[in-house]
Amino acid sequence: MDEKDELPDEEAKKLSGLVPDIVRRAVLTGVGALFMTEEGIRNMVTDMKLPKDALAFLLSQADKTRTEVARVVTQEMRRFLESETLRREIWKLLTGVTLEVNATIQLKPSGEPGIKAKVRSLAALVGGLLLWSQQRRPRDLTLQIDLTAALPGEIVELDVVVRRSGHLLGRHDVRYGRAGAPGVVEFQLHAAPGAADIETTLVYAGRPVRRTVTSITLSPDEPALIHWRD
Repeated sequence: MDEKDELPDEEAKKLSGLVPDIVRRAVLTGVGALFMTEEGIRNMVTDMKLPKDALAFLLSQADKTRTEVARVVTQEMRRFLESETLRREIWKLLTGVTLEVNATIQLKPSGEPGIKAKVRSLAALVGGLLLWSQQRRPRDLTLQIDLTAALPGEIVELDVVVRRSGHLLGRHDVRYGRAGAPGVVEFQLHAAPGAADIETTLVYAGRPVRRTVTSITLSPDEPALIHWRD
């Protein structure tokens, strides 16, 4: 607490005798007291005959408490909504549930296009949900790395790490003999299609390690090809 918020010694002594009673009333009032308005606080201590400085001190502390509680609650809610755990649970819910649609169609006199419009809207919504779920379903994807510009014959180890938004999707670590690595390396990855970051590390015999990070889009329709460039 800042020095300007502290009470003089005499006022502090007067307030000290009232603190137990205020605490007792706050406990009886419950957590809702944290969010009391200025008028509510005045009514709660109306029969205590508090000095003006003491009342101002209580009001300022109540305002700070409300601000701090709101900040903490907002921060924790944001952290929960952005957490990887919540994303996984929502994904499990969407992929593990069979979508069943029951439609009731009420016939109307000719000339009222309401029926067709509602049916078309419902069909579009259901189709969109099914398409989104299908696109986000994990599947086998192919990743290719062209090493022809990286002296593949001198590579003794290749380490490929695939991430999305900082989360690991897969890793491919291979050691080679004297013949070195092939010109094009291919491996399978089981993940949902979409953007990904590919970190490729090349280890040579007698040469410095080379590393690069490339952003690509993984698709089930065709292999994702990376051409090595420093």
